[in-house]
Amino acid sequence: MQESSLENLRGKIGARWIFMIIVALTVLVASYLLLVRTYLGQYLENSALLGAQQVSTADVDDALHNLHYISIGSLVLLMVIYAIIGIVRRSWRVAFAAMGTLGVAAVTTEVLKKVVLPRPDLAPIYENNAHNSFPSGHTTIAMAIVVSLLLILSFRLRGWIVIPAMFWAIGIGFATVTARWHRFSDTLGADAVVLAIGAVAALWLLSRNEMAREPSDSARIRPFILVFLGLFGVGALAVGVVLVVGTLNHWGVIEALSQARAVGQAPDLQFHLDPVFNENMFYAAQTLAYGFSSLSAIWFWATLHRVGTVRAPQAR
Repeated sequence: MQESSLENLRGKIGARWIFMIIVALTVLVASYLLLVRTYLGQYLENSALLGAQQVSTADVDDALHNLHYISIGSLVLLMVIYAIIGIVRRSWRVAFAAMGTLGVAAVTTEVLKKVVLPRPDLAPIYENNAHNSFPSGHTTIAMAIVVSLLLILSFRLRGWIVIPAMFWAIGIGFATVTARWHRFSDTLGADAVVLAIGAVAALWLLSRNEMAREPSDSARIRPFILVFLGLFGVGALAVGVVLVVGTLNHWGVIEALSQARAVGQAPDLQFHLDPVFNENMFYAAQTLAYGFSSLSAIWFWATLHRVGTVRAPQAR
């Protein structure tokens, strides 16, 4: 009976993470092709960087302050904490999965950014446009911390720790845009990388019998919290999409691009000379980064609904 229940868990829960891997990889490829490898994608995102130059010095300093919390030292400390949690929970596999998620995600992002995914210089309206920043390393690490905490913490404890960690991680993606370290596509790519790697780690734990169903009455309020937080994410996405669509329509960007291509001319848009256009694109980038990061974290948490990593039984 126990073996049958375990197989049923593997089938139902495992399908969630397989689907997540497929979607995450699709988003990673699509965001790179549409936003990094096209003139329009680069133009809009570089306009957002120009818009970020209008941010107050105080806001930029605050963003930089938050970003500087992510360092080699802080990652080493976190790895030590994960090892201690693994010892306390008597499960090296759970600790390995959490540490692996964080480490592999960070390395994968650097390899993609520096080796695999080049950035062509298609819309050089912003300084150093050819410097590749896709995906964002800071956003990757922040989101990987959230996912790894969901994997390593006990079912009853994780809500108290993951919720504030999730707000912090979402703020990191937001801060990278404010500080002009990254574009929106960089944060989106980072979210996709973390979801894919986190899903692989979760599948590995499931295959090693490190996952178990939790009583339905042990987390009655959590679904409502996730839905509430999800509404903020959806709202941020809606605001970002409205800003992008409204700005493109108001300035006639698509029409100007189509006219240039119709006469065989290379696109040379000049809307970035208007500070309001840039400001709109900046706010759109911020809200889209906030929305996608929040929904990514919530989605991974939702796949663990009434499921937790198990603590090894104490030897007698």
